[in-house]
Amino acid sequence: MDHAYPTFSASVCDLLARLPVPPPPAAPLPRPGALRLARRLARLHAALDGGAFARLEAEARAIERLARSAGHAEMARLAARVTGGIAAADAAALAALVARLSRSGRAALAAPEAPRGRRI
Repeated sequence: MDHAYPTFSASVCDLLARLPVPPPPAAPLPRPGALRLARRLARLHAALDGGAFARLEAEARAIERLARSAGHAEMARLAARVTGGIAAADAAALAALVARLSRSGRAALAAPEAPRGRRI
């Protein structure tokens, strides 16, 4: 027994091509703290690239405060270690710490915001 599958005529295909395509969903707006953190991380890298260690230390302390207020303990710990790395004057370790802090910051920026209010 031969089953015939229906085929669309050219007019139906033309009609489907003319249907409006819905616009893509809007991207969520960034959290206010996320913008501050992204700016601080950019300034941290600029200070490291420019060799401005006083500015680097100030940015690391600011990132530490932001991270603590947002509840990112790992990022706050890494920012504190960056200030310690400046005091130790170990360029390789400092660069590695800044890179690790940067990765931690990117992960925190990409993570969805934790729900506030009651905890279960």
